[in-house]
Amino acid sequence: MIEKELEQELLEYARRRYHAEKRQLLDLLDFKEREIEDLRGTIRDLEAQIAKLSDRLEEERLTRAEFLYHQEQDMARFHDELA
Repeated sequence: MIEKELEQELLEYARRRYHAEKRQLLDLLDFKEREIEDLRGTIRDLEAQIAKLSDRLEEERLTRAEFLYHQEQDMARFHDELA
């Protein structure tokens, strides 16, 4: 009888331990999933910032290209006037 009781106690202990470890792992998994979702949000924010910066850079490039074009036109006119 004592053997049977010990066996039952061991089984109950093993079950409690299993469920406790399972709960810890599920909690850790939940935490990591939230952490991953936060990182995805950060990545989306960074991608949006990169897109804005890229647009601003393209605008600046076009502005400078237009400025250089007009400067070349002015230089050509000046050269023609001197000739």
